[in-house]
Amino acid sequence: MRRLGQHFLKNERIVKRIVDTIEVSRNDRIIEIGPGHGELTFPLLDACTAAGAALSVIEKDDRLATSLAGKLEGVADVTPGDALEVIGEILSRTERGPIKLTGNLPYYITGHLLRIISEASQKPERCVFMIQREVAERICARPPRMNRLAASVQFWSDPEIVTTVPRSDFSPPPEVESAVILLKRKNRGVMDKEGKYYRAVRAIFSQPRKTLGNNIAAELEKGGMSKEASTAKISLLGDGILPTQRPQNLSVEQISRIAEALF
Repeated sequence: MRRLGQHFLKNERIVKRIVDTIEVSRNDRIIEIGPGHGELTFPLLDACTAAGAALSVIEKDDRLATSLAGKLEGVADVTPGDALEVIGEILSRTERGPIKLTGNLPYYITGHLLRIISEASQKPERCVFMIQREVAERICARPPRMNRLAASVQFWSDPEIVTTVPRSDFSPPPEVESAVILLKRKNRGVMDKEGKYYRAVRAIFSQPRKTLGNNIAAELEKGGMSKEASTAKISLLGDGILPTQRPQNLSVEQISRIAEALF
């Protein structure tokens, strides 16, 4: 399983904490990514059955997917495949019921998966993921430690570290500590301008060591705006937004203002 970056959770107390944090409700569509042997799957299934919710799992390992399909036949859907390739399409469906995502994620897919979710047309109501502790802390970062991943995730959700998890709670133990992170979707209204926002994020964090003015100018020059003009526009934004700032000092609200004014 090491080839897929899988470390199976064996602490039942943490499993229960994850299930409780998902808050399974009637008509929910619960999707588990990377169920492995089903350590989280079967407690999830109990919660879904009790609440009147539907459970689906996505498993990349063919052997594990086949095993789970046999055990879950008639009670849950099993999708063999790479979550990075199918989750966008799943989120774009117009089926009824809130979508909630969960899973003990292979660490190497975390950033890519969260970018896909952040830019999906429909966002999950709630995500509860087991991820690398360092990445969880990056997602929850605020100025002056803002980063591209935090800016992307915090635009549509409020992130919170639920608990940290030691290496000894996994088999085999990973080389790093883990954390359970909760992402709660914000009001739908904030997503109205997300195209502009994510374009701004890509520009602002394109070269994190450069100033805001330089990064924005490089993007706007593609559309014919001079560096002087873009710098002047940034200077007029107020709210402490300066062309000389570094990207890590910007809040989500400030990035939103930049996106609205310049993109």
